[in-house]
Amino acid sequence: MRITNSIRRKAERARLEHKRQQVERDREADRKFKETVCDAVKALPKAFTDLADAIRQGPDQNARSSKEQEEK
Repeated sequence: MRITNSIRRKAERARLEHKRQQVERDREADRKFKETVCDAVKALPKAFTDLADAIRQGPDQNARSSKEQEEK
């Protein structure tokens, strides 16, 4: 009986340790995801500004810029 209880306790400890590690990995993945989303959100205003500038310049200006870059 003692051996069985000892094995059960060891198995339970191993299961709990595995669960703890899984929770820790999930938290780290959530943290990285949040950082990535925050970085993307912070970059949006500049992206929209650049897009608006490109639209304001019109297709002729964009075509000229592309040709100038190709020539270089």
